[in-house]
Amino acid sequence: MRYDTVLFDLDGTLADSAPGITGTMQKTLRQFGIEENQTALRRYLGPPLREMFGDYLPAKQVEEAVALYRKFYHEDGIFNAALYPGIPELLKGLKEAGATICLATAKPKEAAVLVLGHFDIARYFDVMGGAQEERGIFNKTDVLRDLLHCTGAAPEQVVLVGDRQDDMRGAANCGIDAIGVAYGYAKPGELEAFSPVLLAKDAGELLSFLR
Repeated sequence: MRYDTVLFDLDGTLADSAPGITGTMQKTLRQFGIEENQTALRRYLGPPLREMFGDYLPAKQVEEAVALYRKFYHEDGIFNAALYPGIPELLKGLKEAGATICLATAKPKEAAVLVLGHFDIARYFDVMGGAQEERGIFNKTDVLRDLLHCTGAAPEQVVLVGDRQDDMRGAANCGIDAIGVAYGYAKPGELEAFSPVLLAKDAGELLSFLR
């Protein structure tokens, strides 16, 4: 194994969650009289929800919007997604090779665990990391720091696999390597700017590199 511990982002890395997320963003904005198309909302796939709603709403309405989004998402958006090709095989291969596999998403941990269970891949994960506001864990850097603490893994033996600049920046903030996936939600050149150790075109290339 090239790394002992592999951390995976969820949306745009393990699963194409865009339909459920952007559809719920659109539905939430409508509650405030704002119409936006889902294509325009794709740029917010990855960053925390408060950043997106902060671009559309007054600061005093952001928390209300976040609460509404989460309600709508759990009602009909959470499973409107699909695993990317080869993801179960990637996780199985890494597990068989002896890797410690962790989830590292800025999505609320409770929702992320439901998604992994729905797609029958939760069994491959040793530790689930996600946003937990009650513990002061809000963004990707917070999630990564918590995972490093929980696992006790040496940073030089850890790599994060993600698809957006938030992933790359979080890894840099925590002193760990990062792999970018070219099939996710990043804009052209977004990941290359952070010089990831690999820019993978698919799950098969990820497995070959990591194992």
